[in-house]
Amino acid sequence: MEFVKIPPSGVLQPYVKHLWLFSLSGEDLPYSQLFYPYGSHELIFYLENEALMNITGCDCWVAQPKSFFSGQFLRPFTLNFSKKCTCIGASLYPWAGNLLYNIPSDEFTGQMIPIHEIDKDSRLEEQFSCAENKQALFDILQEYLESKICNKIADKMSCAIAQQIIKAPSWSELNNYLTGNVSVSRRRVEQVFLKNTGLNMGAFIKKVRFQKSVSLLQNKQRNLTHTALDSGYYDQANFINEFKYFSGLTPLQFTKQRSEMKAFLASITAIG
Repeated sequence: MEFVKIPPSGVLQPYVKHLWLFSLSGEDLPYSQLFYPYGSHELIFYLENEALMNITGCDCWVAQPKSFFSGQFLRPFTLNFSKKCTCIGASLYPWAGNLLYNIPSDEFTGQMIPIHEIDKDSRLEEQFSCAENKQALFDILQEYLESKICNKIADKMSCAIAQQIIKAPSWSELNNYLTGNVSVSRRRVEQVFLKNTGLNMGAFIKKVRFQKSVSLLQNKQRNLTHTALDSGYYDQANFINEFKYFSGLTPLQFTKQRSEMKAFLASITAIG
């Protein structure tokens, strides 16, 4: 099993958190992993053998598209790998989801849209097949991202609100910020935020709290009550309920999980 994560080029840094590559060899198989919801929009290309996906609570398994752009997910899901796999991707900040394809972010929420449906001229799969090494793969993906994002600007209001929520994920803090910094109507704020991030502000607050708690739980010595309060929850019961909704696990079950992929997932799906 191999994980590689690199920072984007300078021009991409306001919009792309990082580029990453993940691979499984024959000795890792079969492999199954519970994924908690992305904290970002993901551009993903399977270079070898796609995974089967099951969203928690659903009965069916589906093959992920060979290449796709996904919006923000709110439910956990499991991926099963029965064959060797190599996968490359890019994680975009939540306020940059509509920049690549000029499509409102809420149209991607909970969806995996095949690249050929939204970019009919893309030659990425062909280019990836000719790459000689990992760096060449990253260079190809970075060039593509630059060509799509060049000269585009993320919505300043949505970006500022998202960053405020990441800083302090609570309604009281957000209401104070909106009162002092935003002059348009609350309804208009919600419309613009949903279009740019794919989530309404309430769902975004919940997701940020969850992602913060995931980060804090990497330290297994932490008290759960302190983790809950530091993540923005008002009590431990609220923390446990929301954590289970997003991850399919209680916080205690999460801390007991031992997986090489868990820390990697935490790093690429972190919302901030």
